Amino acid sequence: MSKILYVEDHPVQRDILAQMLELNGFEVAVANDGLEGVEKARSWLPDLILMDLRMPRMDGFEAIKAIRSKNETANIPIIAFSAYGYVYVDKVRALVAGADEYFTKPIDLSRLLTIISNCLQDDYIVEKRKMNRQTLSEMNNSKKEGCSNFVLLSLLIFILLLLSCVCSVCYGIVALKPTPTLTPTPTMLFVTPTP
Repeated sequence: MSKILYVEDHPVQRDILAQMLELNGFEVAVANDGLEGVEKARSWLPDLILMDLRMPRMDGFEAIKAIRSKNETANIPIIAFSAYGYVYVDKVRALVAGADEYFTKPIDLSRLLTIISNCLQDDYIVEKRKMNRQTLSEMNNSKKEGCSNFVLLSLLIFILLLLSCVCSVCYGIVALKPTPTLTPTPTMLFVTPTP
């Protein structure tokens, strides 16, 4: 029987999913927050950890890092999940912290059971971690490329604004320059056209 540690701060969600996992043949232990989850992971050594990301005392991101930092827990598969709408940001942060999979709530139980079954196979986890590292590396490279494009675009906009200011100042100087005015003189009044 595989052991699953479920770290979740909402008691109703925690109890329901823990019961569903037990009905599917898993031995389940629960923790109320990230700090308790790290302590239980180190003392109980589960086969897999389900980790909520938004919790008091220690959030899931920090808990994942702490679990990954110790040799005895570093290779335990971790599935992270969150109910918040920052799906992309949370997923990236969870993968960077060391999660192997990411789910959004509400959890699709049949999909979760499939992923749990996969994560309990060593070759799946090795491949999944390799893919996660590659994905994060590609994201980092595109972020650098996007950053350099942003810098170039910002520089171009700055130069255009600077030219616009220079042109405005030059036009203002030209516009403010007094134009010669003609004052009528007696000779101007009585100029006779020459044939």
